[in-house]
Amino acid sequence: MSESVKAVILDYGGVICKLPEAEQTRQLAESCGLSTEDFLTYFWQYRLAYDRGDLDGASYWKNIADSAGKSYTDEQIAHFNASDVQFWLTLDEPMLDWNRELRRAGYKTAILSNMPESLGLHLRQHSDLFTQFDVVTLSYEVRSAKPEPGIYQSCLADLGLRGEETLFLDDKLHNIRAAEALGIHAITYKTRAELSGQETAFGLPPVPVL
Repeated sequence: MSESVKAVILDYGGVICKLPEAEQTRQLAESCGLSTEDFLTYFWQYRLAYDRGDLDGASYWKNIADSAGKSYTDEQIAHFNASDVQFWLTLDEPMLDWNRELRRAGYKTAILSNMPESLGLHLRQHSDLFTQFDVVTLSYEVRSAKPEPGIYQSCLADLGLRGEETLFLDDKLHNIRAAEALGIHAITYKTRAELSGQETAFGLPPVPVL
């Protein structure tokens, strides 16, 4: 095990979980009566508040409706919530294999994710994903969302480690920069192939490429 890095912290969406397919996004946009471009604008406009737990699912979609000049029924909103959860359920199994290899090698691992309660509850109730990590830090539970420092500090506290003793992988550069500001080693993650070689520089087992 590396003398400097003692834990690896992984983002969920875009790292552990594959991003939604374009067709999934198009279909939900169509259900909302919006173009894909407009849908994505509104989808992300209120997302941090939703992930942080400032908005519940109904309020999130009602905010989108108000901004888009739309009106949605409770039944439509329930459908939108269910579709949104489905966006984030396709796991990248080789990354989970790597997580298991890291733990076998003596490293702690953590999930650090901006995630609404609807998705967090679904994963806890319908999968054993979170049990495969030493620490799970979710934005709605700690009421802080990346790139705010609080969510990173909560994860480090639960790991019992300093920032410089951890490595963080996230697909968004602004989240990487926020981690680095706290002394956390960080790598912008795009694909396993692009990651290959960067992780071993920290003494970590190699990530599966195929």
